[in-house]
Amino acid sequence: EVGCQEFLEMISLYNPTDTAALNAKKEDVVLSNDRAWILPIIKSSSSLTLNIPMNLSYFQSHVLAMARKMDAKTSGGGGGNKKKTRAEKAIYQSRVIELWSLFACFVGKPVDLEVSFM
Repeated sequence: EVGCQEFLEMISLYNPTDTAALNAKKEDVVLSNDRAWILPIIKSSSSLTLNIPMNLSYFQSHVLAMARKMDAKTSGGGGGNKKKTRAEKAIYQSRVIELWSLFACFVGKPVDLEVSFM
């Protein structure tokens, strides 16, 4: 069985053919629209992987960090001088919600609960 964390470690949530993402610093990379379809699938499979140990610290350092970057883009931050349209902001907001929805994957059998909340 492969859990959410292991799956996310195996794949990339940014488009590997996107040269801007490849050349950017890791902390600046955000979710690619080409890969966003994976998020609902991961979430829907979370009920199948509840017995797989997960690290909440992984959720915090990777998934939540990406959600925060996407959220910054909805408020006009996140770099770039281009003003976001309402449609673009709505897409970023839906991505934030989809990323947060993955939290359920990580709380079934957390191995670092005490450490993650200290």
